[in-house]
Amino acid sequence: GSGSYASTQSGTGLGTRQTGAVNSRIGGGSPHIGTNGKVDNGRTIGQVQEVFDRNQQSFYSIYNRAARADASIAEGRIVVHLVIAPDGSVSSVTLVSSSFNNPDFEGKVMQRIRLLNFGAKSVPPFDVPHYPIDFRPM
Repeated sequence: GSGSYASTQSGTGLGTRQTGAVNSRIGGGSPHIGTNGKVDNGRTIGQVQEVFDRNQQSFYSIYNRAARADASIAEGRIVVHLVIAPDGSVSSVTLVSSSFNNPDFEGKVMQRIRLLNFGAKSVPPFDVPHYPIDFRPM
């Protein structure tokens, strides 16, 4: 290939699987294409997904507390940009967008993401520019 990388995402990927209140999905498990155009098999979006799934309960707890404190909090989505360091820690996380308009809740979600660990791998930092996390009341 020429090194270009296109990703298409249709729909939200929800609906067929009941996984509870927090659902984060990104299209396909395609490998990350490094800047040199070579496939980097170090980390995959699927592995990132697994870590978010394993930590689903803690995100749900944050969501429940926020919803109890603020009745206007309903279904919504937070999109983050995260960078995973070679040691598996989250080296940076920034808010791309949020449907909640609740800085306190968004800040708590971001704090929780910073605590995630994706496992050490001798690979370059893994950049995920657009990771959606969907929240739904049970």
